[in-house]
Amino acid sequence: MKNKMFRNDMQRLYVNSAQSRMRGLNPYGLFHWVASLILFVLALSFCSYTQAFNPGVTAKSVGTFLGETTIHFPKVLQHKTIIELARDSEKIGGTEKVGKRLGKLNLPNEVLEDIYARILIAQNRVSRSEAEGWMHRLSGIDGFRATMRKCSSANMAGFVGHVNEIRIADNAVMNSFSIKGIGVPFKDPLKKGMTDIDVILVKGRREYVVEAKSYTSTTPIPLDVFRADMATLVEYRKANPSKDMRAVFQITEMPSDPNMRRLIEEAAKYYNVELIYGDPAGLIEQIKLLP
Repeated sequence: MKNKMFRNDMQRLYVNSAQSRMRGLNPYGLFHWVASLILFVLALSFCSYTQAFNPGVTAKSVGTFLGETTIHFPKVLQHKTIIELARDSEKIGGTEKVGKRLGKLNLPNEVLEDIYARILIAQNRVSRSEAEGWMHRLSGIDGFRATMRKCSSANMAGFVGHVNEIRIADNAVMNSFSIKGIGVPFKDPLKKGMTDIDVILVKGRREYVVEAKSYTSTTPIPLDVFRADMATLVEYRKANPSKDMRAVFQITEMPSDPNMRRLIEEAAKYYNVELIYGDPAGLIEQIKLLP
């Protein structure tokens, strides 16, 4: 549409110049007429080139948005290459191999995000519609690409956990939260090393630091691990005393064992952590109700 408008404007300029010349109204005479003709021809050439090179996409396009050609990155990776990367990622140590291969291409972050989204689609782990939603809402967020990369690995248990984190962030954005990061690195003094905060959500002046656990109701609960992760939330809160912060511990399904539920709830109360049972969408709805 913009190319058509530009072409029409240049055509009017050329016609008006010619008419002025014929009427003797143009003080620059033949020189102005010839210059206008040259500009008109160049404009037509430019419009034809951009349309042929990239029909329907503006020059502002940066990412490939799941394989669509753009001006900056026309067909970065063919579908058959994505299939190869998807298969390699599913092997033991495959994510490292794929990471090295992609690293040699020196691609921008937006394109790498797109590639990992396409890998997850090729692995049948995420639907195309869900991946497109992620790309529109989460692109550029710290940890988004790295978490998708983890989702593509051979570790299916890891996939379940990491895709839960992305879905929490995605549902939060759809509910007008902003995302500080996914898998935010944190040096935990209790664990004596680096760990991470699964998701940090922001609403107004308050931050919600979320430890996310994707467990079915019948899955055995590693209570010691849960307690240690609750303690990490406490340490993160201590490290940021000036911020209005709520610690949230999510479990996707309530444990069917009543004794285990009691122990988890006692731990959450001890560490002053909000314990919330629910999937990513339900979690965000419950966070919105917190005082």
